[in-house]
Amino acid sequence: MEMDLEAQVEEPTVEFVDLWERRLFRRKGEEPFEDWLVTTCIAADCTPLAQRRNPDLPHTAVNMRQFMPAELPFALLAPRPDPEYLWGESEIENLTMLQDWLEDHLGDIKEIVKKMLKPPKFFSGVPDFEEAGRAMNTIDGSYGSPEPNAKMEKLMPELRPETLRVYQMILDMFADTSGVPTSFTDPAQQAGGVRSQGHFSMAAGIGAGRLRDMALVVEEFLGDVATKAFHMMQRHSTDLFTVEDGKPFLLSQLPHSTTLTVDAHSSAPIFAEQTQQKAMMMQKAGAITPEDFVELIDPPNRDEYKQRARQLAKSRSELQEKMMAIQEQKALKTAKK
Repeated sequence: MEMDLEAQVEEPTVEFVDLWERRLFRRKGEEPFEDWLVTTCIAADCTPLAQRRNPDLPHTAVNMRQFMPAELPFALLAPRPDPEYLWGESEIENLTMLQDWLEDHLGDIKEIVKKMLKPPKFFSGVPDFEEAGRAMNTIDGSYGSPEPNAKMEKLMPELRPETLRVYQMILDMFADTSGVPTSFTDPAQQAGGVRSQGHFSMAAGIGAGRLRDMALVVEEFLGDVATKAFHMMQRHSTDLFTVEDGKPFLLSQLPHSTTLTVDAHSSAPIFAEQTQQKAMMMQKAGAITPEDFVELIDPPNRDEYKQRARQLAKSRSELQEKMMAIQEQKALKTAKK
């Protein structure tokens, strides 16, 4: 069944499309440069209406010697890449059949429970069994019959264990298809059970491989979007920023090859404990600074702790320099004697 995705509006509308073409542009007195030519057309017959050069991330001169190259202002998000399809595999396509099966199975269970609460009845020797059935299905209902062999028997249905096992099997298939293993939702279902918090963290880390891969794909996409937004700010922002020594600068003065990256999956509850353990090991080995350690463990009020760690590191550095100066003076006095 096809879905109608067109907007229902009162006024007639016209659909437009933009065609982006990589072209070579020439200006008088300048060297040729590459950029994107954007042509706006009517979708119905491809009639061109307007043309313009890249309006978002065009080739831009920062100064007499530095240029920012043109960029395509689009980014592709495909959490499950597929070499045969641009947008990748669907997140819900494989779950639709399971969802239909689950709803159908739950409907069957619901019917069984209803029959258990109000079981069907079998009448024998009763002239008007329909009237008897209505009477037996009402609160305080009663019915009598002059027939000596008349009787009523309840047909109680049974909720068999196989029914619940099928239900659990569907849930497991859901977990496997969606990439969220049951070790997250129900640790007790793991083979051998969970013996400690470390055991659970290890099992969760192993089972989160597919989620981690998808998170890395999404992070790469977000980093690409953030980089394009930053390059837009380099072209248009006139705000002044300062470094630690107070010297001001513009974003356009930074290299045009500057990129931004996003590393957010390590802050997820699944990986947070593992990240903190690694941060402690690196701190003991002296591989990271206190500011890096605060960044990795991600405590509340992180920025305040980072500032405090920066100040403490600076104080330790100054104290160490003073201690070295004192030791140097002592060594000089000893040498003179």
